[in-house]
Amino acid sequence: MSFDPALPTDRDWMRLLTGDTDTANEQLADTTLDALLVEAVAHGASAAGAKYCAAAQAGELMAARWQVTAGPIAEKTVSKLRLVYQGGSQSSAIESYRAYLTTLKDKCTQLSLQSPSLLKAW
Repeated sequence: MSFDPALPTDRDWMRLLTGDTDTANEQLADTTLDALLVEAVAHGASAAGAKYCAAAQAGELMAARWQVTAGPIAEKTVSKLRLVYQGGSQSSAIESYRAYLTTLKDKCTQLSLQSPSLLKAW
């Protein structure tokens, strides 16, 4: 478990960028963050862009977990019609977070432009 506000490592930057800074309740393990960093570099991310690429992937993992645990608030099926209400505030918060993750992906791309294969991987 880690987060150092001095941000000495890419892992600390990833935690800051994803909002996973509560050391008592971290969403992702250090080993997961390290694996995402290695994967970003393996797919051609520059040293400067890797933390943004990996943070975007970490954020996607966190958002997917939140969405699964949130589940639908109300669901009704009548004959062939099925209605599902996902809930306004939590659902829109996840959507806003995913929109923010797009900015991390854009930063990753800007810092890693010398590697077009990265765009295909992410």
